[in-house]
Amino acid sequence: MMAYRIQLLCTILLLVFCLGKSAHALTQIEKENELRFADGLISLGLPTYAEKVLELSGLTGPEAKVIKIKTLLLTGQFEKVLKIIAAERDQESLDTWAMRLTLADAYFAWGKYTEAEAIYTKFFSKHKNGPPKEIESFFFDSAYKFAQMKLLQNDKMGAIRAYQSALKGKPPQGIRRQIQADLAELMLTAAESTTGKTREAYIKEIDQIADDLLWKQDVWFGKAIVMKAHLAFLKGDVEGAMKLMDYYKPQLRDIDEQLKLQSTKESDLTVLSPMAQVRYLLGTMLLERAKKILDDGGDRRMAEGLLKGRQTQQPGKKPVKSPGAVQHFLQVFMRFSNTPWAADAGKHFEEAKALLENEFGREVKFEATAEQWAKVENATFGAAKTAFNQHQYEDSAEKYIKALERFSSSRSAVGAISDLVACYVELDDDLYADMAVLHLAERFNKRTKESTPAGNTMLHIGAMYAERGREAKRDEVYEIFFNNFQKHPMAPQLLFSAGERRFAASDYEGAVDYYRQVTNRYAGSPITYKAMGKIAACYGHSGNAVEEIKALKALTSKLIADERLGHELIRGLYRLGSAFRKLDKKYYKVAIRRYKDVVTRLETSPDKYQRSKEDADKNQELLEASIYFKSYCLAKLPPPEGKPEYLYKKAALKGFLDLAEKYPKSKLTPQSMSQAGTLWTILGNSSEAQQIFSKLKRAFPDSPEAKNVDFQLAMSLLDLGMRRKAIEGFRDMFAAGGKYSEGQILTAGRELLKAKEYEIAVEAFTRVLSTAKDRAKIEPALAGKGRAQVGNKQFAEGAKTLEELFAKYPRTALTVVAAFDLSRAYARLAAEEPNEIERAKMFNSSVRSMKLVLKYDPARRAESSIEVGRIQELRSQSEKKYGSPEDAVAMLDEAIGTYQTIILLESPDDGAVRPFLEEAYHECTRLFLETKRWQDAFDDANAYLETFTARGKYALDIRSLRSRARAKLTITASPKPAGEATPTEEDGGESAGDSPETEEGQAQPAEAVETAAATDAETTEGE
Repeated sequence: MMAYRIQLLCTILLLVFCLGKSAHALTQIEKENELRFADGLISLGLPTYAEKVLELSGLTGPEAKVIKIKTLLLTGQFEKVLKIIAAERDQESLDTWAMRLTLADAYFAWGKYTEAEAIYTKFFSKHKNGPPKEIESFFFDSAYKFAQMKLLQNDKMGAIRAYQSALKGKPPQGIRRQIQADLAELMLTAAESTTGKTREAYIKEIDQIADDLLWKQDVWFGKAIVMKAHLAFLKGDVEGAMKLMDYYKPQLRDIDEQLKLQSTKESDLTVLSPMAQVRYLLGTMLLERAKKILDDGGDRRMAEGLLKGRQTQQPGKKPVKSPGAVQHFLQVFMRFSNTPWAADAGKHFEEAKALLENEFGREVKFEATAEQWAKVENATFGAAKTAFNQHQYEDSAEKYIKALERFSSSRSAVGAISDLVACYVELDDDLYADMAVLHLAERFNKRTKESTPAGNTMLHIGAMYAERGREAKRDEVYEIFFNNFQKHPMAPQLLFSAGERRFAASDYEGAVDYYRQVTNRYAGSPITYKAMGKIAACYGHSGNAVEEIKALKALTSKLIADERLGHELIRGLYRLGSAFRKLDKKYYKVAIRRYKDVVTRLETSPDKYQRSKEDADKNQELLEASIYFKSYCLAKLPPPEGKPEYLYKKAALKGFLDLAEKYPKSKLTPQSMSQAGTLWTILGNSSEAQQIFSKLKRAFPDSPEAKNVDFQLAMSLLDLGMRRKAIEGFRDMFAAGGKYSEGQILTAGRELLKAKEYEIAVEAFTRVLSTAKDRAKIEPALAGKGRAQVGNKQFAEGAKTLEELFAKYPRTALTVVAAFDLSRAYARLAAEEPNEIERAKMFNSSVRSMKLVLKYDPARRAESSIEVGRIQELRSQSEKKYGSPEDAVAMLDEAIGTYQTIILLESPDDGAVRPFLEEAYHECTRLFLETKRWQDAFDDANAYLETFTARGKYALDIRSLRSRARAKLTITASPKPAGEATPTEEDGGESAGDSPETEEGQAQPAEAVETAAATDAETTEGE
């Protein structure tokens, strides 16, 4: 930071000095210095001073304009730059193109390749033979960056063209040689994979570049020798390639020595030595020739010499020993271990050594040490990592694959596979990415040392997919992780989190699968208790009360057995009581016992069940709720035979009063007082009822119970089964001139609608409509009244009301619900209409209304289709009654077609669709039987049972339908050829004696709950 401040101070002092000078005509060198100075000021974060320098210097050329927009580009303000460029008077001027190229360079730097390419392509097509002198530097810089971008996009042909354009920009000599070498190497790769004239053209240009590079003895000189040798090798001239490299050996050694002298600990320049590639190429040629001789049965002595080396005699000179493949590979492996060829050289050395020992009995004493291999290994993986960091993903992937082939047991392998997968993801190659992930899992899942790092890598890969918005691929990777790294410390939590994602998406069956894996694999982990609780929640949300109760009993039993007597246990017991309460009135006694258990535990030993203030607060809420719902269940219990009607209601009244007295600040106290007032009314003590209602109004004036005492009383009476008294109360509310507001009466109507008290609900909505003036009241009142009328089988009246709703409010928030109701109303009316024309109109109106549902809520496609199928069934029945039998059959076929469409198009994996898919299977199977299509019925029944198993809602009925279909198939079957049989148990059928009631393991829901509640079967008298 201090160095930066000193630099900044010096710059400002220099700037002040410069600004004080008088303006004069600048030489070209001075102009260039001023431009560099202004550019440097921008790099230091001083754009204002940079503009001042340009202003005082009088610089207005392309470079000056470029400097002005660089500050904006550094911060990604592309829109502003585009406006500046658009404001230029001449859009084809050199100034404008200089700015555009600078913009393209910035696009490239920010990864906006599409935008950058559009500018580059247009410019280079405009200047195919090179740029004007004024923008040579822009031309060269941009062409080079364009080539790098093409390499990142794995477009080698595009990169070749860009490099060729860069050379037309007349770059400095050193940079020119670098570009020539890069271009020639790309062409060499292209030449290896092409044939014909294209290959010849590449070879010719590579040869020209190599000749050009040979004029100066530097690193690129060595590259040129390798290129020429490689070209000879491509042409099949192995001897020529070897002679060429032998001829230039002294120069290559000189370059190698210079690089060694210039190397430091921080910067090893020998990695650039052409000698490594030359010797590797020589070794490869010698090895390949030796192998060919041996394969063809040729001169074995020559093959041996090619492998181990041989003496050559030149006239007038001493014999010279030429190294063989073994020596070349060994030199590359030992001396150039930091180069890309070292690992392959080590492998080929072992191959050549084995040939000498096995074919010729020659002992090769050299054995590479672990340290030597480690050096090569680090360099090999390092080269792949470098390419990865430079975003050269295809090159990096190739290097990683080679490294992993050579060093499969390396400690670097796990991290390498992570980068390899990332390369394939960037290249959009899911197949190879999947293969790499599976390799990682299968190879390292059981290795003690690598297992956890490998698991971490799997999680990193999953997170990488998630960052790209590919949640499905993330889940695939996590599945592999869960199956292969079960001992990973993160596995239990991640399994649970996977269940949480399914739970949040309402995929309760999928969530249960993950939670079960947690409970089965990690029974000793604390997270198991949470998973067991979530399993119960899944069953609760999906409406499977039996499994919910089983799950809660398992949870509470385990908590007690493990002596985890905390808030978790209290919550589990409370939830169990609530599950029984919601199931059915006949399980209220069991629910009461659970609530009583909670109350007893918390009132006698509260400290046992709380470890913090937060636990204590939560337990207090559950204590109050348990007292309330225990009393609620008691109020609804019918008395035992021979006992007075008021038996349980008195006990309930006491509970409600106790709650209000003990916990006056409880959020349940207003409800308890309201319930107590209702019970006093039922018990005939109106005086006590009025007192407690008055107290409720005084103590909790803002509570819904206080504001709606009469409404709450009527609802309580309705809830307690005292329908007559409840309706009297509601009618008092709805009387004209009553004290209740439109909003309160509307609420009453909605509650009555929920309770299916349709007749009185119609009165409520009618009362609202008689006085309401604003849409907020009229709209829901019309929708509610129409629904209540349809529910009350007043189909004509309901249709009229709903049509009024759509006439007043064509675009209503209640369109979907109202359209459902209107469709049902028209369908029922049509079913009883004798007139053919009117009947058809009404059925068409019914279908049209259902299509309206689909238009506004496409997610309800399956539900809408089910309704359409039912409409078609109704029409079939109507045609059978009033029309023709042929039309009846045709409509039944249409209904079957509708249900079949659902079966074909919808997935059982979609939790929202699954219930309607079940309906479709059930209805279709039933209709196939009705239309005597026994085989279709049998097949659909089997498909249902395979898809939904024994848990299906219609499993019992489907089995019955399947048995009937099989029986019909057996009766009507014609004699079959030998070997063909009627469906049996082995192919998905059932034995003739099977029935839903006797099938093993298929207990009725009520029986299952009775079993779950067996320990809670004590009487509740005296509670």
